[in-house]
Amino acid sequence: MKNFINIITYFVLLYPLIMSVFWVFGGLAHKFRKKEIPEAETEMPIVIIIPIYNEESDIKKHIEHNLDLDYENYKIYAIDDQSTDNSAAEVQMIRNDKLKFFQNDVNMGKARTINNIVDQVDTDYFLVIDSDTMLDKNALKTINNAIQHDISEGNQDKVAAYTGNITVHADEKNKAFRMQKIEYRAFIDMIKRSQSFALNSIMTLSGACSVYNKQIFIEIGMFSEKNATEDINISWRFNLKDYKLSYIDNLYSSVTTPHNIFDLIIQRKRWTNGLLQTIHDYREDFLSFRNFNVKFYTMEIIISSIWAFSFLFVNLYYITILFTNYNDNLIILKFLFPTLLIFLFSTFLAFTSYFISDNERETKQELLRYYLLFPFAYFYVQPIGYVLGFVETARHATNEKWRRPINDHHRIIFSSFIDFVVTVVLLQFILEILFDSGFVFDAFSKFVYFLLFYIGLVAIYFAKLHFGEQCTSLRLKYLKNPAIYIVSVFIILRFLKAIAVFYGVIHPDNVYKLNILLFFAVTILSAIVFEFIYRINYSKIETNKLPE
Repeated sequence: MKNFINIITYFVLLYPLIMSVFWVFGGLAHKFRKKEIPEAETEMPIVIIIPIYNEESDIKKHIEHNLDLDYENYKIYAIDDQSTDNSAAEVQMIRNDKLKFFQNDVNMGKARTINNIVDQVDTDYFLVIDSDTMLDKNALKTINNAIQHDISEGNQDKVAAYTGNITVHADEKNKAFRMQKIEYRAFIDMIKRSQSFALNSIMTLSGACSVYNKQIFIEIGMFSEKNATEDINISWRFNLKDYKLSYIDNLYSSVTTPHNIFDLIIQRKRWTNGLLQTIHDYREDFLSFRNFNVKFYTMEIIISSIWAFSFLFVNLYYITILFTNYNDNLIILKFLFPTLLIFLFSTFLAFTSYFISDNERETKQELLRYYLLFPFAYFYVQPIGYVLGFVETARHATNEKWRRPINDHHRIIFSSFIDFVVTVVLLQFILEILFDSGFVFDAFSKFVYFLLFYIGLVAIYFAKLHFGEQCTSLRLKYLKNPAIYIVSVFIILRFLKAIAVFYGVIHPDNVYKLNILLFFAVTILSAIVFEFIYRINYSKIETNKLPE
């Protein structure tokens, strides 16, 4: 068992190291190999399609921004998909000859909305963007240059679509936005650059900003209306048909991203759900290894899937050890060195991407703390989102037309669980350092230290940190947070165990077995109590949005 754990642990540590090195060198190679595309002499006509659903707060601002681009020969088709708010009215207030407004008779979803409007597109190429996407002033010029260059090279029948460099445009002070801005540049941009360099194509188009060759788009069957992520689905179909997907690294646009960790995990779950749906729908082609690109993508997905599950397994294993004091209390410290390597390579990747990509204006000093925190946040969000998406796909979850709202029930449970785990792990970790250092000698004195640290840490954590609540952008009233009750149950059980050991009721040799039982009992009990407290007190729990 120990050898098995060691193998999985080193796989979890080494895989991101190897991929980080690949992305760094791939990104640098793409940067230095890149050929300048000449300025096109004429402007080809381009249609921008914007599907809209319940975006009344910002839709007018975003469309007005995209009507003010440094390009003349373009039109915007804005289609309201039977929004239940005032989105349609907001769009109709805009007066501009470049804007054409449509409204669906029934709610169709993004994919079907776009498919239905394609027949009315009178250009060879059209651009699909999300309703919150804000294009760079020169975005259409950049697209025009790339398309006309491919036409002059005779590649217009080989390139099915183009996608660009996405960043985050909302609320520069929000921590979640800052982290995602680094992720979009350090991972998404660098991955696409690496794929473009190694394979002369990319794996996935961006749903927020992609340009499609209309003829090939119709030939391939347009967007799938049964998939949660139409952009991932059509990207795979293009690849399976040997079409090229071109990455234009200087095609800049910005989007609104999830405001907190909880919503970010839900977003990644949806991405995974769409990817796995695509693999299932085209499993025969997917497993046929028809071309090198598909082989490469297949192996990357298989290994990444194994890594996501392995990462969570290893974390649960070491948290269990931390809770149960099994064998070597500080076994986790043995892995600080390889963990530090992951941190250093990830940070190196982030800083390399900072110098490669020139679409950002912030200073290194301004983002330094976010660069340093980013690897830890990223390596938890991704695997959790992936595993949740895998579970949802395995349950044969149906496709959602648009993202469904997540109610406060999910947020409160998630927030409370994070607060419980973080509080107890911090408490246990600090105490284990003291215990292993020889300052504490018997079970009863262990409990006294435990109680003192519990009071201090809980007071500080729930008064100042409340990390779980920050992860959901909600704040629960101090004594209404279910996590406090679960931590209290944990402390009471530890107290009873300490007293039993002190008075000889439990033999010291059996403490490990009792700790294992205690750990799993508290884990199961926490889920039950979270749900119970929520159902009893939900109408009484006072919540409000945290500052973003």
